[in-house]
Amino acid sequence: MKKVLKVIGVIIIAVIGINILIAVFSSTETQISKEPEPEKELVYKDVFTFKGNGMKKSESFYLTGADAKVLYKYNAGNSYGGAFSFYVVEKGHDVMTEGGIPEVLTQSLQEESQSTIQKPEGDYYLYVNAVGNWEIIVQEKQ
Repeated sequence: MKKVLKVIGVIIIAVIGINILIAVFSSTETQISKEPEPEKELVYKDVFTFKGNGMKKSESFYLTGADAKVLYKYNAGNSYGGAFSFYVVEKGHDVMTEGGIPEVLTQSLQEESQSTIQKPEGDYYLYVNAVGNWEIIVQEKQ
């Protein structure tokens, strides 16, 4: 009988010990921390390029509504005077009949610069009025 009680006592102690170990390990949360992926840095990418001289209207192009800018180069090609302006116009509208405010307007003989634009998502075209040669590149953050 004493042997049976000893065996029962050992079993009880073992069960208590196992329960204590289970309680300790289950209350300790093991987390594997995963480094968050760095956010992709948005960069300006060309959306549309338009080159020419004098007064011209471009084909339409699409803007998503993200941050955008326009890079431009202009050269009057003479030494007596220049004029350069361009509009970013919503497709279906006409600057010549409805009017508008140019994104850039200069009277220099030549200029190479950029200007940010804020346009909602949609289709647009460029209306350029210039004396001389020019190139315009529309860029948007992507």
